[in-house]
Amino acid sequence: MVATPMTLIALLRTANFGWREKRLAENAQRISDERRRLHERIATMMEHFADLGNALNQSVKHFNKSMRSFEGRVVVSARRLEELDAGGKKELPELEEVATRAVGPQLPEKSERRPRLPLQPLLTLAPTPDQDR
Repeated sequence: MVATPMTLIALLRTANFGWREKRLAENAQRISDERRRLHERIATMMEHFADLGNALNQSVKHFNKSMRSFEGRVVVSARRLEELDAGGKKELPELEEVATRAVGPQLPEKSERRPRLPLQPLLTLAPTPDQDR
């Protein structure tokens, strides 16, 4: 086969195009792998936040339960001592329950999520000047 400069240039362009396509495919695979890892990490963090929120809510529940018990059994006796002028130098402060609850991350329902965009081709062919006519 005789290689003219034009056939050599065409062959080099074809090889370049093939290498570029291979690089694009490899990058697309890497992006897909990274997307999966990122999704797993986000899911793990959301599980941790849910566990932490549940633990905080349990702590608030136990705090309020303990405070009600303390007020019903101990503070009542201390107030009686104050009424008899047998209290200490400090006044008893009013205790309030904690009403705040931890709120976890809220994801939109599947029906509320934005629709997926159709996949776009990696390359589009532009018409050659001959095709415009």
